[in-house]
Amino acid sequence: MPDDAHKTMPVRNIVITFHQEFNLLWNKTLMSNYECDTILEWLEHWFSIRKNICILLDKSSSFVYHLLGKKKLGSLATEVDTLRETIRRHTICELKFPHEDRPFEEKSALPEGFSHVKSKYFSSIENFGNQFSGFLLQKEDDARLAMVNIKTAREYLSAMQNLFGEMTTKYKLLIAEHATLCNQKHAPNEYFSKYQVKAWYEGYYKQLLTTNELQLSALSENFKVIFPQRYLQDGILTNYPVIIQELDFSDEAMLLRVMCSCLGFAESCFDYLVLMSCDSQGKIARGGLKFSKSVFVIIQNALENDDSQPDGSFLPFPIDITPQIVDCFGRGYELASAIVTGYEGIDKIAELLWAYTKVQELLTDERDIQYRKRTEENLKNEILATLSLYKDKILSDDLKSIQSLCDRVIQGQRFGNDEMNKFCKALTLVNDQSRPVFNEQ
Repeated sequence: MPDDAHKTMPVRNIVITFHQEFNLLWNKTLMSNYECDTILEWLEHWFSIRKNICILLDKSSSFVYHLLGKKKLGSLATEVDTLRETIRRHTICELKFPHEDRPFEEKSALPEGFSHVKSKYFSSIENFGNQFSGFLLQKEDDARLAMVNIKTAREYLSAMQNLFGEMTTKYKLLIAEHATLCNQKHAPNEYFSKYQVKAWYEGYYKQLLTTNELQLSALSENFKVIFPQRYLQDGILTNYPVIIQELDFSDEAMLLRVMCSCLGFAESCFDYLVLMSCDSQGKIARGGLKFSKSVFVIIQNALENDDSQPDGSFLPFPIDITPQIVDCFGRGYELASAIVTGYEGIDKIAELLWAYTKVQELLTDERDIQYRKRTEENLKNEILATLSLYKDKILSDDLKSIQSLCDRVIQGQRFGNDEMNKFCKALTLVNDQSRPVFNEQ
């Protein structure tokens, strides 16, 4: 019987590492001809792009204002297209930082985080420019992608400004120019009153929240619910937080009733529903649950179609409740004080046990014996070392239970996904040190 896991690779397809290294050196040698001579030249290149981006966004806004005001565009279309193309050409060119990656020389310190900023901020602006015409023509895909990219660029604007700010300060170059770019303000348009726009936006924002409260009316009928005064924008995604008084996340029956009461969220315009719990004094628990809107769509489909069977992919995931989330509810609410239980970080033991089982299950070939033994020994030592850190931190009964579990797994007992989930579920029951939670492990 053929073994599908075994593949025979022709010798001609085997990559010779020497050739890879040689090609890499040759590539670096070629690219070193395209690096800037000085840091000032490199900064001026990117500052030029930043200036053009500011002009492009200003011209794009003016373009929209003219269309809404039914005014003649004049040369605006040509100017916007020229700026878009200029930015595109300058951002895609590989203008290297001085001595960035020269072979046989010490590598210079490229600003940390620049690659990330380039891919997130500058690439998003470039994409927005490419999709702007489709946005104006109300093409569905282009309009959606244009909004996604402009929101992404806005999210990383501060990171981009901070990066160049640190560089100008470090090298004492273009400090005034950087400050000028960061302080640029969008000029008000003569065709529209900013007060009218503000009033419209506030009304639109309030309507979003009101509509979502109506969609969650079943939840407010069954539980004591506190709705937010504003939602939370996380990059291009939106989160709608809700506080439920005395919600016990460890009570599966209560959690199921909550989920069934939230089915209306399937029609929401928000991406995620964040469930939070507070006590009678308004102290908010530091842990919560985050549900994707698709969760409720899947549940609705399962209820409406007898043949539909939801899988485990629709489950929510736990999150830490941050002050930014709490701020969505205005004054009067604050996070409960953090409780130190001593169990913090003990889930690492479960990860190591899971890895130990996987090594035994996957490395079964005779050629893997030595490697498997070394890996098992390393994991065993790490498991025991991690367990020893909790000797005087957790309840002795729990320590004995986890010690017994580790011994059984090391001797060959399987610790798979189900056992991992059981371990993590026990951790959710840890709220004080009055009773053990690992008795059944």
